Amino acid sequence: MRQWAQAFPDGTNRTRMSGPGSSTEALKMARRLDWRFLLPEPALRRVAYFGSGGDLLSEALRRFSEEFVPVRSGAVATRGDREDCDLAVVASRRSEDLRAAYSRLRPGGLLYWEVDRRPGLFGTGPQRDAGDAGARVGRFLTTPHGNLQSLGFEHVRVSLALPHARNPRAVLSPDSTAVRFTLALAKRKLYGLDHCASFASRIGLLPRILPGLLVVARRPGGRPSVEGMTASAFLGEQESGSHAEELSWVLLSRRGSSFAMTFLLREGSERPAAVVKSARLPGHARAEGALAREAGGLRTVAEIQPSITRSVPTVLADGRSGGTRSLTLSGMPGAALSRHTLRRDPEGWADEIVHWLIDLHKATSAAGTTAPDRYDCLVRLPIRELERHLPQSESHQGLILRADRALEDLASFDLPAVLEHGDLCGSNILAGAKTPGETAITVVDWEFAEARGFPAIDLFFFLASMALAREPARTWDEKLQTMHRAFRRTDGWAHPWISRYWEALELPSSAAEPLFICCWTRILARLLQRPDRSLADAASRGGERAILHHHFFRFWKDLVAASGSHTFFPAAGEAGGGPAGTHQPLLQCKRSPR
Repeated sequence: MRQWAQAFPDGTNRTRMSGPGSSTEALKMARRLDWRFLLPEPALRRVAYFGSGGDLLSEALRRFSEEFVPVRSGAVATRGDREDCDLAVVASRRSEDLRAAYSRLRPGGLLYWEVDRRPGLFGTGPQRDAGDAGARVGRFLTTPHGNLQSLGFEHVRVSLALPHARNPRAVLSPDSTAVRFTLALAKRKLYGLDHCASFASRIGLLPRILPGLLVVARRPGGRPSVEGMTASAFLGEQESGSHAEELSWVLLSRRGSSFAMTFLLREGSERPAAVVKSARLPGHARAEGALAREAGGLRTVAEIQPSITRSVPTVLADGRSGGTRSLTLSGMPGAALSRHTLRRDPEGWADEIVHWLIDLHKATSAAGTTAPDRYDCLVRLPIRELERHLPQSESHQGLILRADRALEDLASFDLPAVLEHGDLCGSNILAGAKTPGETAITVVDWEFAEARGFPAIDLFFFLASMALAREPARTWDEKLQTMHRAFRRTDGWAHPWISRYWEALELPSSAAEPLFICCWTRILARLLQRPDRSLADAASRGGERAILHHHFFRFWKDLVAASGSHTFFPAAGEAGGGPAGTHQPLLQCKRSPR
């Protein structure tokens, strides 16, 4: 799609768009169009728009459609209207606009209608369109399904938009399976609300009372539409024909993410039948590269022993639809590990997940390699990314030089190449009941996977997330102290699992310090590349970049400053230090995990 490619001409999310705004603004606009994943094909070709104009939806359609046709809201449909539009977007509450949309669609064309009933029901939200009569806001909007059929549309699909239609965080089918799944994702005390909502969905009440609906329909003619008006069309041959129509759907629209996530559910099942991860910006090299890494990593895991293969999703489909790269994965049981869950048994979870990680890295371990391209990708590029974003001060440049020296040894160590997950933390680990007294874990979100990664990187990041979960910390200063207590004290909480991992993979003890610094260097580089640019751009705090105050950066700064001293521990009297004379190398601090 021509306009999508213009948003990121060099394929990175650092490129400035032409005109006002930046890549962050492009991602915000793309998120406003996440409803396109409810269509059989997400491409925006010739689009007619019926609405007030001047809002984010019209601007996003104007920028990202191949051809944008604005139509004055309230215009009366005539027989002379050209039936040449592939999609009609109606963002008003006028029945006249729906009739006019029907007349502008080609046979087989699609209608997308945003129903925002908040002004009529609650007296809040956007103002009514000029000339709206009370009758137009009442019964017509209460039963959109039947009214669209009376206008001639077919294959009408109604989705619930939460919290409202203009900025939904979740879009779901109006059935009890999707409602229960969506409420379970919230992870909050609902005090019976989930049961009430499930009952309301079973009796068909939710579409009548919720203020936000997203409705998709088709004008008769053209190609058959049985393949689905939902994201299940992405499954292709995996879920074809009428069976695909039986699937419920939940589309998550997260702010700042490069992907839209769609969960496909079978009736009565708590486990998704499939998960579809779609790049928001077609042609965006970084997002598509992440999907390629995820698919490659999962296929690598699928080739090793079954005990590990069962703990990761299976790739069902990997391809493009309308220029959009999407990855379809098998649904996995369980719920993501929350901090509350980890806090109840941190040692038990650390034992289980470190054991899984050791099995993964031993199974995927290749012969030691010092290939220059591996070192460049995993060491030089992250340190250069960090250098590019740090202020050009003497102290920060000194840190970069010192980090360079500390990481030089990684080029000479004969370290095995292992499959890195890249983001191993509680939110990417699902836990479900296996047998009484045991727990089955599933590891998801492999978009940062590295096929020839360094050992221990996943280990350090996971133990850091565990340490932050077991010791509640609100401020970044408190989080920094938690990191110090976990890693840099002689009795650090993380040391036993580091020792176990080192012994299992037979790693040289002298590699611990450079691998540790490499881990946090790469994490910082990844934080600076976040799509929302929240840590890369200058913050309001004195004009400084937010990354300088992040606890990971401050921890990295302390590590680099202490590099070369053959210990990860600060000098006596410093924050996190133990008594004088008790400092030991990290791998000599052993105790048996509970």
